[in-house]
Amino acid sequence: NIYTTMAQVWKWPWEYVVNFQFINVIGVFIGVFSSAILLLKNVSSKVIFIFGFLILAINAHLISRLFDLDVDTFRVGQTVFLQGIGQGWLFTPLVMYILSAVPPENSANASMLGASIRFWFTNIGFAFSQNVMYYFQEKNYDTLKSSIDITRPVVADEVMNKEILYEQNHINAVIDLLVQNDLMQSVYAQAN
Repeated sequence: NIYTTMAQVWKWPWEYVVNFQFINVIGVFIGVFSSAILLLKNVSSKVIFIFGFLILAINAHLISRLFDLDVDTFRVGQTVFLQGIGQGWLFTPLVMYILSAVPPENSANASMLGASIRFWFTNIGFAFSQNVMYYFQEKNYDTLKSSIDITRPVVADEVMNKEILYEQNHINAVIDLLVQNDLMQSVYAQAN
């Protein structure tokens, strides 16, 4: 999952990762609506299906080239957008095939409902779950951060060890900032 890679490998903050999911949702909307327009213009669903697979294959190749520590955010945005379009192009005709057993008078409504449920709620669900995870992670981080007590022996030892490490190369004002940053990174890692 590219979103997990963003958070755990590239160490991007969750609020940043969540924004990329919205880019994917926009791609899905474009893919669903453009494939629906093509279906309404009597373009063969097999053609749309093939192009959906082709878009997702290209996307898989582009995603595989992203796994680098120094990744460009614009390239990541392009791939999740393209992935959304490919999903829309692939699954819209698939939903049409699945719902073809519905009586003819209900097929248009059933197709729209099936596509809407499949795409919108899946992507909205992912976006919602990522936002909920971010909210609880931040709440946990704030709780842990507020409970740091410098008088506790474990914390005092950690601070002293960090100060000894940094005092060789830095002045006191910088040492305090580095130690504070290290403590906050430890708390953030524990909150995850």
